[in-house]
Amino acid sequence: MTVYRTLQIWVKKGHRMHPYFQDMCQCAKNMHNTTNFYIRQVFTALQQEKELQPLQKEVLKSLQIHLPAINANQLQAYQRRYAKEQEKAKSEQKEIQCHLFEMPSKDKPYISYPFLNALFKSMKQTDYQSLPIQSSQGIMRTVFQNWKAFYGSIHTIFSYSVI
Repeated sequence: MTVYRTLQIWVKKGHRMHPYFQDMCQCAKNMHNTTNFYIRQVFTALQQEKELQPLQKEVLKSLQIHLPAINANQLQAYQRRYAKEQEKAKSEQKEIQCHLFEMPSKDKPYISYPFLNALFKSMKQTDYQSLPIQSSQGIMRTVFQNWKAFYGSIHTIFSYSVI
């Protein structure tokens, strides 16, 4: 188990760095909520039988619009990595695979972290770009860990027989 040490620093409103910290905290909260929103909207849209809500339609439409551009970027990255590997000696070459994304479906209603990360990059999502990319990605990873723990706990609860 990893032990984290934290330090709490209070910055008063009059401090010259207060607006910056305030803005970064607001952007981090927005990024967390946006990531949660996309995961939830895709999952619920593909799980329900009734007509989709307007926000669900909007999210699924944005996925359909940006998926070709995302896969084109993935293919370009693969081709660059492949060309770089071909320059190496045969014994040093690694096997490289092209990871193209698929649209979520009723069978697989979950979107992955790499897919959502690529989507936010492609659509130039404002909350994603308002923070340093490493911070945005860290927030997204935390949200995905929370969802994974949530589904793991549900699976654990329902795997035990009820007396």
